[in-house]
Amino acid sequence: MTSAVGASTAAPAASRWLLAVFGLAVVYYAAARLGLLLAFAGSNASPVWPPSGIALAAISLFGARLLPGVALGALAANAVVFAANHAAGLPTLIAASLSIMVGNTLEAGVGAWVLRRWIGARSPFDRLADVAKFIVIALAASAVSAAVGTATLLVCGIAPVVAGTTIALTWWTGDVTGMLVVAPLLMAVLRPGALRWRGRAAIEVLLLLALVAALGAAVFIDPATAQGADRRLAWLFVPCIAWAAFRHGPPGVAGASLLSAALAVWGTTHGQGPFAHGNLNDALIVLQTFVSLCAVTGLVLTADRRERQQLGRSDALRHDLMVPWAVLLACLAVTVVGWHVVASDLERRAEERFDFLAADVQTRIADRMVAHEQVLRGAAGLFAASQSVERDEWKAYVDRLQIAQSYPGIQAVGFAQRLTGGEHPEATAIVYIEPLDARNQRALGYDMYSEPVRRAAMVLARDSGAAALSGKVKLLQETDIAVQAGVLMYLPIYRNGAPTATVTERRDALLGFVYSPFRMNNLMHGLLGSQLDGVALRVYSGASASDAALLYDSAAVGDSAAQSVMPTFAMHSQLPLPGQQWRVQVDTLPGFEAKIDRQKAQIVLIAGVGISLLLFTLVRSLTLTRERAELLAEDMTAALRHSERAAQQALALRVQADVELAAKNAALLRSNAELAQFAYVASHDLQEPLRSVASYSQLLLRRYRAQLNEEAQEFLGYIGDGARRAQELIADLLSLARLDSEAGGLEPVPLQGVFDDMQRQLKLALAESGALLTHDALPTVLGDRGQLLQLLQNLVNNAIKFHGSEPPRVHVSAMRAPGGGWRISVRDNGIGIDARFHERIFTLFHRLHRADYPGTGIGLAICKKVVERHGGQIGVESVPGHGATFFFTIASAADEQADAALAMRGKP
Repeated sequence: MTSAVGASTAAPAASRWLLAVFGLAVVYYAAARLGLLLAFAGSNASPVWPPSGIALAAISLFGARLLPGVALGALAANAVVFAANHAAGLPTLIAASLSIMVGNTLEAGVGAWVLRRWIGARSPFDRLADVAKFIVIALAASAVSAAVGTATLLVCGIAPVVAGTTIALTWWTGDVTGMLVVAPLLMAVLRPGALRWRGRAAIEVLLLLALVAALGAAVFIDPATAQGADRRLAWLFVPCIAWAAFRHGPPGVAGASLLSAALAVWGTTHGQGPFAHGNLNDALIVLQTFVSLCAVTGLVLTADRRERQQLGRSDALRHDLMVPWAVLLACLAVTVVGWHVVASDLERRAEERFDFLAADVQTRIADRMVAHEQVLRGAAGLFAASQSVERDEWKAYVDRLQIAQSYPGIQAVGFAQRLTGGEHPEATAIVYIEPLDARNQRALGYDMYSEPVRRAAMVLARDSGAAALSGKVKLLQETDIAVQAGVLMYLPIYRNGAPTATVTERRDALLGFVYSPFRMNNLMHGLLGSQLDGVALRVYSGASASDAALLYDSAAVGDSAAQSVMPTFAMHSQLPLPGQQWRVQVDTLPGFEAKIDRQKAQIVLIAGVGISLLLFTLVRSLTLTRERAELLAEDMTAALRHSERAAQQALALRVQADVELAAKNAALLRSNAELAQFAYVASHDLQEPLRSVASYSQLLLRRYRAQLNEEAQEFLGYIGDGARRAQELIADLLSLARLDSEAGGLEPVPLQGVFDDMQRQLKLALAESGALLTHDALPTVLGDRGQLLQLLQNLVNNAIKFHGSEPPRVHVSAMRAPGGGWRISVRDNGIGIDARFHERIFTLFHRLHRADYPGTGIGLAICKKVVERHGGQIGVESVPGHGATFFFTIASAADEQADAALAMRGKP
């Protein structure tokens, strides 16, 4: 009886397992077939690979028992596509499909296992540390599948060895993007209770997705060559993803990321949007890199919001998120602009190279046709020098021309004599043609007047007295094999001594035509040779680009184009020639586009996002520490109020409350000290890795400059410059943190000595800018000498930096303040500051001229903190374009009489 019950229970469980495995296999297969539509050169390596995210989410949520579904889906998809592409024989096809299946299954199994070991059963998107672990797992697990798949394709001979790097990068990028975009959505949606969108929240989600869809349509609706297809517009997706992170957590971020990725892929594959440049595979790799970085940004922001919610300050959540999120979004905006600038510069250089190549092609064609006209004019001179030209003389003339060597592309040079009388009033016959080979013999005796296209050119040449090209014809020299389009050039020959001033006289005096037939493929090959490397050339007779008028197509004679979104550059122009006009069309091919180093811009994008996340982490750490201190302070305040109420009831309880209050005040002081120490340590410890980055980049540049090309040297320069800017920011943050930790007591400080020290420290900046620094008599004040030196140095340095077209002039003066003490002023002749920003410039990280002047936005915040610590006030008086005067107040030292006497004296 027990056995029967167990069997009846096991049967439904097995059925459910089989159904789940089969369902996962079907979903994996369908997603894989979509991704393989964009595979690189029939290699089954696709830059768009959602199955990796589907598999990771399924195995993470439901366990390794569904791995057979991943294996079946991967095996079926690869086998079907390999068979459709006829990639190899049946045994090789089966072996390759099985090997790739193993790699795909290992990717999902290893990724889910490590995710479970590192994070456990909780969501990997609720803590910043867990998000970092998830990203590392996605990068590593994708490398497993990419390595196995690439090795399989190379060993089986399905892909050439030279394409190994491209295949591996394509495979890895597609799998990473699938895990970062698709897996978070499925893991967030399929978890119990994950979606709680009801009523207003559901409407808001729909509006957000509609906004992303509208933004995607706006960004990816323009062709890649249009002005609207600007890479900088792609940054607009980042605020949408940030809003999704703030309002809707991981499901919102994953949904917005997936929708934006789908729109971007659709637009790019249709040749639209800022990523649709070069061949499709490279365009999609760049696109997927950007999509992955957006998804990572969204996951990081989601985790930050969740951690702050756990602090229990939901009422102050927006304020707490403002500074670090604003820093991240601003840094990402700068990164996208930098990425756009680098990519645009590379494309500008490529466009200049293309313009030169296209212009050279046109010049060569025009020059060669002029040269061919001169050949005919030489033949006309032969007739002008003699009353009659015999066949032997004609042959000798043409042999001397050596047209096969000197003028490759000319099929022959011939003479067609005008015939009078007979059935037709106008007729001609080809009487001389050289070289007289088998092809050219077919033309002897032919009446070219009998064919309309040839006749139109001959009539034009006869009436104008100049050379004239015919339209597209089939030459008599053609056989049924390798037929080429042809054109002919005619030059009229008139009887010696006959008048030719008018059209009628030229018609009466016509003796015949010297002419040359051209086979266009031979002509262009002899004319251009290897000049068409990386571009496609089409030449049409006339102004239209119709197939009937096509004279030459380089793609039809050997050049092949790889899969491409659309040509990066194209040139269509009209080329005037004797009696005819040719339409010349030059388009870039993947061979040309492969020489554009797009990876350089991609590296700038990745490095910029990395630095942005690093600064976000730093600012977040500082604000989190402050928030924890504020929480502790709020707790202390609540305890204090409770103690006060208890004190009113009983004196004994009051004593106890005082004791508790003292203990908690001490804890608060320790917390504030720990906060300052944390800021100092965090800034100090971050300096070392940045110093290493800057030092080693300079060392690499100095030691291996001879082995590195110009672009590599420029790239190392970008790394060092970025590290130095980060060091400057951290140094300023460190200075801000030190103001309280290193502050000493206030004592009499002669400002003249502080001014002299400051002038020595700024000696180099003063010399480089040509600045003139002057001062009045300066008093002795009550303060901290080190902080006063930093205060003056920051103000004078700002005056030097923000100068106008004239050399900087800076003057430091002192006068008695109305309420007592001294008012110290620093006046300059710089660019000035609008009155709207007089208060905001003293805010941390606030800068008015980001694009034109370097800086971190911390210097004036330090100045304000120094002045307030000394019990004074700081401000600015300025009008844009007329300089600025920064002033601060500070207490006088004890020796008031000496200060007064000093104030009465002039400049030293």
